[in-house]
Order: sequence, then C-alpha cells, then structure tokens
Amino acid sequence: MAFGTDGTSSTELDPGDWVVTFEAAGYVSQTRALSLKLGDEESLSVNLVRAAIVQGSVRDRFGRSQGGSKMLFIPPGVAYPRFSRELQNVFSTPIDRDGNITPISLPEDNYTIAYGNMGSPKLQTQARLKAGETNDLEVVFGGKSKVRFELDRTPEEKRRLEIRLEVQNVKKIQRDE
Repeated sequence: MAFGTDGTSSTELDPGDWVVTFEAAGYVSQTRALSLKLGDEESLSVNLVRAAIVQGSVRDRFGRSQGGSKMLFIPPGVAYPRFSRELQNVFSTPIDRDGNITPISLPEDNYTIAYGNMGSPKLQTQARLKAGETNDLEVVFGGKSKVRFELDRTPEEKRRLEIRLEVQNVKKIQRDE
C-alpha cells in the first residue's frame, strides 16, 4: 500500500472482520482488529516505535548448533509461560536447526530472556534492550557446569557485555496414580 507525503493512505475493504498489521523495518509492528459493515468508514491512527532487534545463535561448547527450541522475551510483571495460552504478553522467536535465533523486533524494555520451552526454561537472564540497536545474543552451553550467555550490544566498539545467568532447577512432579 502506498502512502502519501503526509504519511496517510486509504483503501476500500469488503464488509467483515479484518486484522490489519502495520509494520516497517526497524520498528515494532502493530496489529489492530477491525469489523466493518457495508458503508462504514474507519480511521486508524498508528504510531510505530523504533525496535530493539535481537539475533544470534545457540551452540554447545564444541560449536555444535542447539536448535529446535525458542528464545522467550518476557516483559516486567509477566510470569514465565507454562502453556501456550499464557504466551499473549510474551515475545518469542524460534531457533532453527543450525542454532540461529530468528531475528525479532521488540519494544524497548527490560526483559527476562529465557532459552527453552514452555514450562521451565533451561536458563534465563535479564537484560535491557534499547530501541534502535541490534543486539547479538550468543548462548553457549559448556557441558553440565559451564554456560556462557553474551549479549553484544555494541558491535561497532567490539565490546561484549557479559550477563549473569540464573540456572533454573528442574523439579520432577510425580503424579498420583
């Protein structure tokens, strides 16, 4: 859809329920639900905010990829999701078979960054992600006792920010039969 010099655009839609997504590279996308009846005119005002981009990889200490899981970005005040229905306020991105984190655009905020599946994370840490920055997240498993989790915030300065990890204890729950 083309936009005029004033940043506006319009289009005609058939009556019905619509989901409209506004997105631009480097910005956090916004989605709006819209229900139209014949002859309705609706005006949507959207202000896209700059995004913090996260990309990177997950490997073991030998350089082997650790794909097939997800990276979760949990905003303050949101609990770690145990079920898919609890993901509504959590951002997630998959890790492909080669161990690459699929790039994700997030609003600026402090996040709990977790690696693993729902229920209990394999590991997690906290970090502030700033708008307009690309953050390289490198997760390295060093066996059962060593894990390195780095967030490269300033690649142009060639400095790495080491992040303290909190390893989660996984408790097995025995069911009564």
